[in-house]
Amino acid sequence: MLTRYLLLLLGCIIFTQVTLAEEPGDLQQIVVERFAALKENTDATAWVKAMSLTENANRVLPYAIMYITDENPSVRELVSNIAVRASTLESDGVLVALIRDNDQNVREHTLYKLIAKHDATECVSIGGKQLRDNLICCLNQYGDREAEILLILGNYLHDKVACQFMQSLKKRPIDTVYSHYAILQYVNRDVAIDLACANMGDEESIELLKKELKQNDLNNAYFFAYSIPYLSNKEILGLLVELLHDKHPIKEDQKTGIKKRVCDIALYALAKKGNIEIVDRTGTEENYSDEEITRIYSLLRKVWD
Repeated sequence: MLTRYLLLLLGCIIFTQVTLAEEPGDLQQIVVERFAALKENTDATAWVKAMSLTENANRVLPYAIMYITDENPSVRELVSNIAVRASTLESDGVLVALIRDNDQNVREHTLYKLIAKHDATECVSIGGKQLRDNLICCLNQYGDREAEILLILGNYLHDKVACQFMQSLKKRPIDTVYSHYAILQYVNRDVAIDLACANMGDEESIELLKKELKQNDLNNAYFFAYSIPYLSNKEILGLLVELLHDKHPIKEDQKTGIKKRVCDIALYALAKKGNIEIVDRTGTEENYSDEEITRIYSLLRKVWD
């Protein structure tokens, strides 16, 4: 996937991107030509020209859908890119379908684009049972290990199928899962499963989560803080308010070079969940003051107690 983005960057530097608005002719024919060129040659030139289709995603998508099962993964990735930029009803259906693509890059690209487009509860509402089954397929058939898949599944409240499946993953030999967004990229698999199942309302998982929160494990604490935007269970959010007392520093974010504390990440995420106005300092060098933490803690306790 990194190679794809490097090619795209190179293409943007070398070539002038031509938009559909600048090209005369039949739209369907332009779409067919761009896809055909990409199928024949996946270099920077073809990819940049093909990506220009995303600028008119709503108009292009009806013609692009026919390529959703194309044998070339670059072509299917382009369909995913177009669907992400589109705002039509069918666009989300395309993303849900491509989440179980047989190419790992296409699956991951689509998953994280869907998460960027909708929050976890919206994803569940939009995708329904098909999204649930496709996410389970990613974990089961393809052996994907994204923590985000577990966290989205955790929003299928009281869904015994999803909960039992996630619990079954604890028997597998690899005991970590990969988190795309978290600074601490590899997290304990069982902890991630417990958090997801607790969010679903599973009582046993809630008790396990309470024990894990008391262990003061830095990796787990940061993962809990990072996961807050994916959670919807008021009881679980109430438990995580205690993270505001955790002032342990977190590993430096390689993307920004900024070091934050567990409490800083948790405070902003929980305040946003609780509709409490607070300045976002998660992407700055400045941390929240003790006074701000005390004030927000008190407000959050009232929200979820």
